[in-house]
Amino acid sequence: MFITMNIVEDALREFDAESKLTNGSAPLQGIKINEIEENYLTVTEEKGQVICQHGKDWIKVKNAGLDRTINTILTAAREGELWERALYHMIFNDCSLQEIVEKAYEIFHNPVFFVDETDHVLAKTHHGTGEVNDAWDYILETGYLPLETTTITHEKMERNLSASQRRGKNAPFLFSPPTTDIDNRGINYLIYSPISRERVGTLIIIENETPVTLGMLNLAEVLTDAVDEWMNMHKEDHPFKTSRNLIQELIETPEQVEHKEVLSRYLAPCDGGYRLAVVTGCGHVPGEQIEKMITDTLKGSLAYKYGEEVVAVIPLMETDEEIRKHLDMMLYYQGTRIGLSYPFYDLTNLNSYYHQAKVALSYGTEKFAGIRPEIAMRYFTEETSRDIFGANMAHPALEKLKEYDEKHGGELYKTLYFFLRHERSLIDSARALNIHRNSLIYRIEKIRQMTDLDLDDADIREYLLFSYRITGRP
Repeated sequence: MFITMNIVEDALREFDAESKLTNGSAPLQGIKINEIEENYLTVTEEKGQVICQHGKDWIKVKNAGLDRTINTILTAAREGELWERALYHMIFNDCSLQEIVEKAYEIFHNPVFFVDETDHVLAKTHHGTGEVNDAWDYILETGYLPLETTTITHEKMERNLSASQRRGKNAPFLFSPPTTDIDNRGINYLIYSPISRERVGTLIIIENETPVTLGMLNLAEVLTDAVDEWMNMHKEDHPFKTSRNLIQELIETPEQVEHKEVLSRYLAPCDGGYRLAVVTGCGHVPGEQIEKMITDTLKGSLAYKYGEEVVAVIPLMETDEEIRKHLDMMLYYQGTRIGLSYPFYDLTNLNSYYHQAKVALSYGTEKFAGIRPEIAMRYFTEETSRDIFGANMAHPALEKLKEYDEKHGGELYKTLYFFLRHERSLIDSARALNIHRNSLIYRIEKIRQMTDLDLDDADIREYLLFSYRITGRP
């Protein structure tokens, strides 16, 4: 049973109770009748009125007898206990954020929101039937609840939730709306990532149908403890992931990321697609400086320090030439290089595009490197050659031609390569080899007889060219 003097005051409000509370948020262990004990609520009856007391706090009830008063308090405590049990039962049975807010509404009777770090509402209850100020009503109807303006009053929380009483615990707090036009209050709870401990969102209860009281704030601690438990159970797949968390996870462990659609909340939709840029050699430059340069000059971009690199996802709202011009400013820093992926649309496959940009950096030589056919082929060749069996996958016809040339002083190995590179053009191939066209025809026929190659087969030609890359071009 979770109960405080604030909750008792709310339960007895129908009896027009008179109260004086200074420590109303302190948790009580139970109820004692006509017996004073520390940390318990003492209930006595004197001269026709019931007195509920805890330390220096007291509530006087004149319009109800002892039995009715105690039953009212016990009913409120029991409802809270049953609600808490049901909430945790849901959480341990893999419930969603939406189910949590719906269960929260049962006891708060006010709209409940989960909002991420960019003010997007991840889950919310219905509007309710209460009458509120038009500006506040608009916030409720649209579901847009500015995180920064609602949490700005964090330092102005109620006195009974001082730092000493909160015991260093992240606790819900009362807040006022961001404008002076709105009289309603709310309860706010900052949500932190269970892994990084950075703030990733907010739980908000808005005064709409039922007045927000300190008793309701105390009950909110039960809810926020449950939310913390839910977050710990969903360390790897919670929907509050920040864009920084998500980009890192999509690069390193994409198979473990279950809420990949979250990234679309941080990037504006772009009909032209996106590119991923990797900035290296910037270890001596503050990462925040590189991040700011990218996000300031390329609208809608996300840029984050990733190890000794900076990774940026860039919406293609401008031409490639303009994007390169913006990124070129970073090449001013000595040692800085930039690799760029191919354009893409699928934001959930970032690890592939990150790898593309890294390949461009590794196999390109310029300071600003993009994926080009020769870079991609060099990568394919080297990756294949690293495999102990890869080099043995070359077409055996090439080895036969090499052996023939070494034995007879011929140039069949070289002839076939130039013939394939010039797409079987007799004129262009003969010119590249500096031989007569008839000599080329003779050599090609000799190659056909020796190897039985079908050079009219496109797959065979591709295989042969790739084999030249593995075994060495003439």
